[in-house]
Amino acid sequence: MENFNLKNDLRLFALFYVDEHENFTKKECSVLYKFIKEATLDEVANLLATGNMEKNISESARTAAWSAVAKTHLGTDPIKRVYQAGQGTGISQGLAAAAVIALASTLAFKAYQRFLSKAAKACKGKSGDEKTNCMNKFKQQAQKAKIDSLQKSLQSCSKSKDPSACKIKMTKKINKEKAKLGTL
Repeated sequence: MENFNLKNDLRLFALFYVDEHENFTKKECSVLYKFIKEATLDEVANLLATGNMEKNISESARTAAWSAVAKTHLGTDPIKRVYQAGQGTGISQGLAAAAVIALASTLAFKAYQRFLSKAAKACKGKSGDEKTNCMNKFKQQAQKAKIDSLQKSLQSCSKSKDPSACKIKMTKKINKEKAKLGTL
């Protein structure tokens, strides 16, 4: 499974988590998205650790937030790390399906980005139909990598609080991504 870098991927993970969490209204999601995009990483860590949207957090709050978030990132398997956090607060509480799917989505998105980065280099200097065909080839490969990453993460649903609900949500997400592949 893809490596999850706490500092680099925390904001992306938080956005996916909000997207997958079923208890937020559209308005709440909008407010959370805005906060996550504008907040410092310390503030995002605090949000994930406590569930509170706070700006200009104190040094002790910053330390406590990173400590709580870091407890979910032990070992090498990122989903196992979240699971091992157990009964903490905020995002690690009971390991909701949303957290498993958010982490899987983060890793899948990173796989997708890697292919698009390769496309930019490989298709540089081409124009017209040649460039379009080149980019489409890489977009298809990127989408397949995204689907593969999600499918590999499907087994992690067994570690969630409600494995069957997690599997249903993850399968829907995989099918949605497969439908996108069909349009490329």
